[in-house]
Amino acid sequence: TGKVFVPATHTEDGQKLSSIFYEDGTIAGSTEWVLTAMTECAAFSADDSHDNDDILDTWMDAIDDNLISGPQPMVIDPNQLRRI
Repeated sequence: TGKVFVPATHTEDGQKLSSIFYEDGTIAGSTEWVLTAMTECAAFSADDSHDNDDILDTWMDAIDDNLISGPQPMVIDPNQLRRI
């Protein structure tokens, strides 16, 4: 779909959410990574002057391995890239 889901880390009244849940109530995963990852994304600079990019490096390696350079690179329909 091209959409990225970033889970909520706090309720509307400020209570910490340590996990995110599927519709059926089972735990989908931890939210512990969210603030660290978003902070790293916000600090990223194209000129490589940022302090840390360990999370982004891992994400970009996964994207490259699974969608670009892997054994079956993903074929993207240009029509799917249009904004709705």
